[in-house]
Amino acid sequence: MNSHTKERNRDFIEVCLSIIRREQRSGKSPSLAAVVAEALSRSPRCHYVAYDRASEILHMLERSGSAGIAMSNLQRVRWLELYSQVREAIDGPRKLSFDKALSFVLAFRRPSRFYIHPARAIRLLRPYIEYRIAIPT
Repeated sequence: MNSHTKERNRDFIEVCLSIIRREQRSGKSPSLAAVVAEALSRSPRCHYVAYDRASEILHMLERSGSAGIAMSNLQRVRWLELYSQVREAIDGPRKLSFDKALSFVLAFRRPSRFYIHPARAIRLLRPYIEYRIAIPT
């Protein structure tokens, strides 16, 4: 697993744990699905991708379109969002080159959400939480 994926997973788990702590402070016991859904919808701090990999994928998107690349729908949405942010920087008032626009986006822009499949997100979080089974009396 590459360092960007490990970093993304650590950040995602921290977001989940902060949601759980917040809910527990207010006396609630959130479901795992609710915690994961809220955490996935949060904007992470960065795109978690190396410049070279992003450049390679975005150039493939430009040449082939999103349908021409074999990837999951979630990955496709992730790359299209990054591509859109790069295009905004290229077409913006500064008219940045592709290289500068990609560098700018990776350094200063954030994705709209964590791009992790919900089932994977639950598997990531499970080792960090404790379950309690309550039997009504």
